[in-house]
Amino acid sequence: MKLRLIIVAIFISIICSCTQNNSLIVDPPLNTQLMPVAKGNYWKYESKDYLINDTTTYSNYCFKDTSIGGEAGWLISGYIDKPYINKNDTLTRNFAINKNDGLYIKQYYKSQVGILFFKYPATKGETYGDGITNLKINVISIDSNIKVKNISFKTMVYNFSIGNPSDPTIVYQYFAPNIGCVKIENYSLEANGMKKLLLLEDLYEYKIN
Repeated sequence: MKLRLIIVAIFISIICSCTQNNSLIVDPPLNTQLMPVAKGNYWKYESKDYLINDTTTYSNYCFKDTSIGGEAGWLISGYIDKPYINKNDTLTRNFAINKNDGLYIKQYYKSQVGILFFKYPATKGETYGDGITNLKINVISIDSNIKVKNISFKTMVYNFSIGNPSDPTIVYQYFAPNIGCVKIENYSLEANGMKKLLLLEDLYEYKIN
């Protein structure tokens, strides 16, 4: 099953409108947001599903500031771009809140409190819980240089496992502060202890207001 945590970027209304460029994202100040949320921001991803040998694209749009449970944040909706469902159909809908300790996500149609998925700032090697479930999130790196679609980013790298504990899906998410999520990798854990790539999602276009 394709996992898409809509990351407001989850995916930072501090920097001006921008498009991809070939410069390295270096040492953003710690008072920035991990992912900018402002009206009109969007992130577009190419998604490769290795289980069914399928590639598609989808988009996350930040289009509405709203309040749920007394907390103000932004509504992020995701849409499949091609070719399986009507482009106007919503793929995902999440509510994103940036706080002093990081990015909180909640499902729009539920009254649950936001869950701290992505702590920022954070320390390499740090492990923390989401405060609601038993999910444990690991900070693998705070300055990993990666290339996505030939663009270089300096990223925070988060890791966690979901699904059945006996057959978990291992997730890695890469965030470039002031831009958002630039890469997602999902793996299965094989019987020999090796990881097998299930899903790869790469950012190929974005706009930050």
